[in-house]
Amino acid sequence: MNMAVSIKNQIRDFAPLFLRRSIRRLKADIRDRRNRRLTAKEVFTRIYREKMWGNGAGTFYSGPGSDAEAAQPYADFVTSFIAKHNIRSVVDLGCGDFRVGRMIASCGVDYTGVDVVEALIEENNRCHANETINFQCLDIAHDPLPNAELCLIREVFQHISNAQISATLSKLRQYDYVLFTDIQPEVTSDYKINKDKPHGASSRILQTSFLRLEAPPFNVGNIALVFETAPPYFKSYAPYGSSFKLRTFLIRPAANP
Repeated sequence: MNMAVSIKNQIRDFAPLFLRRSIRRLKADIRDRRNRRLTAKEVFTRIYREKMWGNGAGTFYSGPGSDAEAAQPYADFVTSFIAKHNIRSVVDLGCGDFRVGRMIASCGVDYTGVDVVEALIEENNRCHANETINFQCLDIAHDPLPNAELCLIREVFQHISNAQISATLSKLRQYDYVLFTDIQPEVTSDYKINKDKPHGASSRILQTSFLRLEAPPFNVGNIALVFETAPPYFKSYAPYGSSFKLRTFLIRPAANP
């Protein structure tokens, strides 16, 4: 590590909490203003090209949330859910680099991974597709979604706008089950739920917000918390003064009004 980086890290580590929050929000606001002018495909293609979620192994890296330490407990829960409900087909919205999906597809279901980044989907099909695994390049807010019994949405909605979330939710009735997973703070007093943001790399946590789909403007019914774990990668968000849970909710779309 060179001296300039070391000094920068020391300043970051000892800066007051309010200053660190302000700097993070300012950077996020600058990116948000740019992203409002771009399509989801343009934004997320740039995220992968510029490695905004980290510089992991491989051409594409979906971030530390897909690392085994963070993803394995979730994958174990999903595969247990699949076995319990005799599910034979799964669609994974926002499949990313397939590190999480691979853990789930290994249980033998027909798996379809969906992402908006064309080069990523081409790579996934080239490296992983077979008789039971395939990938499709789709914008989940605007394109028809593949059929399946179970739909997975893991840490995707936190990166898109309320309008995009609502548009996606309106298409979920074709699934018997939906497992929606996202980051939530354990202490919520300083957070505003469902604050809108443009699509982009940053989480809503950066704007002191998080999602509750049962609340306006989404008003999703028949939703229940079914699993939660403490994500190790969110230790880096300590400046936000809270601990976090990665929570999975079961939605039964056909039962919704």
